Amino acid sequence: MYSFEIFRENLECVVFFSGQIEGDEGYYGDEFDQYLKSRNKKYDRVYFICPEYIETDLTTLISPESRFVSNIERGASKENVEYLVFDGFGDLKYFKFMNTDSSELLVTKEDIVVGGLHYLVRQRVDQVILRAPPGTIFEKPSGEKYQEFIKASELAVGFSECQFVAFCLLSKRPRRMIKDIWIDSSSMSLFVDPLVYFIKKFARQKDKDIRYHSFQSYGDGQTQGYRQSKPDNLDQVWVIISASRSNNLGRDLFREWEGLQHCQIVTLLSYADSLYNENEKLSANDEVAGVSDPGDRIVANISEFSQLHSLEETFGSEVPVKIIGENFTAQIEDPNQVLLKKVHGPDEISSFIHYFRSNPVLVLNRSKRNRKRHLYFDFQKFHVSEDEIKKKYLDWLSDIVSWYVPPSVRYIICDESDPESVLLAKDIGDIIGSKKVRRLDYTKISGIENNAAIIAVSPVISKGHIFAKLNSDLRLIGHDAQRIFVAPFATPFSKRDWSLLQSSLGMGPRGLKYGFYNFKRVYVGHQDVTNSWGREAALIEKFSSGEWSDRQRVLSKQSEGILDEVGVGGDPRLDFNVDFAFWAPGYQPEDVNPASVYWTVAAILQNLREKPFTLFDRDSLYKHVYQHSVLDPLNFSRFNDPLLQSCLWRSAHDGELDYRSCVDLSKKFTDILERLSEGVLKGECNALLDMLLGLGIGKIKLEKTVLEASILRLFEKMNHLPAYEEVLMRIASAYRIEGIEVKEKDDLPF
Repeated sequence: MYSFEIFRENLECVVFFSGQIEGDEGYYGDEFDQYLKSRNKKYDRVYFICPEYIETDLTTLISPESRFVSNIERGASKENVEYLVFDGFGDLKYFKFMNTDSSELLVTKEDIVVGGLHYLVRQRVDQVILRAPPGTIFEKPSGEKYQEFIKASELAVGFSECQFVAFCLLSKRPRRMIKDIWIDSSSMSLFVDPLVYFIKKFARQKDKDIRYHSFQSYGDGQTQGYRQSKPDNLDQVWVIISASRSNNLGRDLFREWEGLQHCQIVTLLSYADSLYNENEKLSANDEVAGVSDPGDRIVANISEFSQLHSLEETFGSEVPVKIIGENFTAQIEDPNQVLLKKVHGPDEISSFIHYFRSNPVLVLNRSKRNRKRHLYFDFQKFHVSEDEIKKKYLDWLSDIVSWYVPPSVRYIICDESDPESVLLAKDIGDIIGSKKVRRLDYTKISGIENNAAIIAVSPVISKGHIFAKLNSDLRLIGHDAQRIFVAPFATPFSKRDWSLLQSSLGMGPRGLKYGFYNFKRVYVGHQDVTNSWGREAALIEKFSSGEWSDRQRVLSKQSEGILDEVGVGGDPRLDFNVDFAFWAPGYQPEDVNPASVYWTVAAILQNLREKPFTLFDRDSLYKHVYQHSVLDPLNFSRFNDPLLQSCLWRSAHDGELDYRSCVDLSKKFTDILERLSEGVLKGECNALLDMLLGLGIGKIKLEKTVLEASILRLFEKMNHLPAYEEVLMRIASAYRIEGIEVKEKDDLPF
């Protein structure tokens, strides 16, 4: 329940707002008591407000003997406690049992809406109205600069406050059928979700179709989201803007989305009042001044909480903090450029990856049991090998059993539907050698003895979700004995993720510790986003040349994954040479598993992400709001093996290949592309086509003028080669590069 004070005609009032049935009469009584007990005198009025569709249910709680009534009447005398409901448009009226004409209401919905929103702003004004730190200034994409920024998403905390904001928006709802709500920022979903719920409940149609969409208002000129997201049917649209200092966004939308009505646009928080009056004819002077433009309806003006809202900064030495949606970026310096060196290789290369350089155990982009893994360790292939590492694994497993497995162990828990998990369970069972130890599936633990120790196994983990869920399930069934988690191999995203997993699995009851054991791991840095191969597949699905058809077949074999064909442009695989700086000598390039090269590069980059950045040692991919780090384009010259070049861009994070803010870096990269193009024209198999894919899927980003000039030159040289022609035309289409006739106009999927 959301409670706040308002002042109406010198009357001090309190409002209790309940957007849903939150509990019984005792719950409400306690809520009233909690709010009122710190007050020494009564209010002039107490208002209780709820949706009309729960009036009947709440009326049953409001009896003279109930704690609901006795406690709420501590806030004001009985005759000054008013019970109100709101309808599907936020209009207020009395509860039916009060037998009072709603025309006698002493409070308006405007009083409630503005008073409640102002109370929210007052409680967290520093979060809602952000002020630029000393030495900085907020800069909008339009170039306007201000000392303050309204962040509407910080307005409410918790479901009750969010429901109240939804009620405030409901009070401005257009009196027409609404099927699509458009918001300017995805963060507004905090309030739109309960708003949609209110509309559906009042409509009494469970299947009523209401959707909401975000057009991301921040942009410059034609990049403004609303210029690229115009709905087809404007009659059933409602546009909700989170905040605007001048209401210009609403006016712009009214002009841009021709056919939209004034009542279909509203701004939640503003520094300016609405100037448009659709019932009043304005003077010619008003029209010239532009105040007659519709689209400037607001819910609440919060300018009273700001001292700087009218001050625009047009010049000065402040560092621009750029506004991107409701987030900010401040680029103080050019990107930090990182050149890879041998010392950047983590120990895991020699202790883990080294053993599988020529072994098909390390795989890429493999789907197994409806889950895609960017980097996949094939435990079955490992298990049938007779390598040195296999012997070390068995010795390690034997040590774990002899040192840490207690005699009271009775169960080995594994995934019976996964042959790899069963293999590991059998390995441990053979070492224990006791018939008293049973093997169980993760889903069939309900009948285990609560005082019997268990061993949970998973051959390879990344986040360790299977262990975390088992831990929770065991706790729920009352298991109170030692738990030992065994994962021989692991590919965690980062050291922090691994540390958190270790901590969570190790915490037992009464200060005791569970066991968690791992043989080999490597930090791979891959996030839960579509990888380069998934984005590549989406890009090339409409390509028609033979080379792309072959590539589509490779990418479609996700149950097998990728071993050889990491990138495109090879014959069939990209070349790799001897003397790779991060590997010990003694390998034959033709015997190398290309996926192991990718694993190596991914481990190097993650090691650099976790390496501290200092003024004396800038070799770090750590990034922060004032400066981001990128891979120096010279890496693609120094590591000029086509396979390495492919692995570099594919395993990097997008920001590490974002050269848009620096013309020189962009030129360095395009110089490499154009040198590679000369090689292609001479008959070389290199990584040019693969790197162009990086541009095509939007992972490699270059300054626009540099990109345009380079693509035009490359197209002129390469357009007789169908595979190159197709990808260059797609890049030209996506970045609207003039001078290249695009045969198919579809935009790129990014």
